[in-house]
Amino acid sequence: MATIQRIIGVTSCKGGVGKSTVAFNLARRLAAKGHSVGVFDADVHGPSLPTQAEPGASVAPSLANPDVMVPVESGGMKLMSFGFIQGLWSAGDAIDTRGGGAAGELAVQLLHTTKWGALDYLVIDTPPGTGEIPRALAARAHYAGAVVVTTPSDLAVADVVRGVALLRKFDVPILGVVENMAT
Repeated sequence: MATIQRIIGVTSCKGGVGKSTVAFNLARRLAAKGHSVGVFDADVHGPSLPTQAEPGASVAPSLANPDVMVPVESGGMKLMSFGFIQGLWSAGDAIDTRGGGAAGELAVQLLHTTKWGALDYLVIDTPPGTGEIPRALAARAHYAGAVVVTTPSDLAVADVVRGVALLRKFDVPILGVVENMAT
């Protein structure tokens, strides 16, 4: 993690606002500008990065060190998601993370045990809400800032206010708000 220059969280408090697409496209644009970029899909329960990356991609522990995960490389970017880990996630299966904070700890552990190498940017696609995973990452991912994604609906905007409050609690600067699917 010490070799990553800037970590940008992409967050929302409402599902279905296009946050994962915004995160992936932000990373692609940064890579297209010549930056070294990684993307971390932090959603333990419903990872979406595998559907955006090359088909059949998977990761395994490093042969040199079983406590280190090697990211998938695709489109000039390094990618990590719970959805890439063989045997952990299968279509139709649920990941059971019982116990307070278990999902948040899993996300932080995968983030820190991935061998990212030198990156200019790591874009973290957080799951929606203000629950344990977004809270754990806001507290421990060392964000340079966050991009908040919403839609024009009153409900989504109301939820985003709570998400911004969470980020401010951890002194995470808001880099911008994307109003996705606006007319």
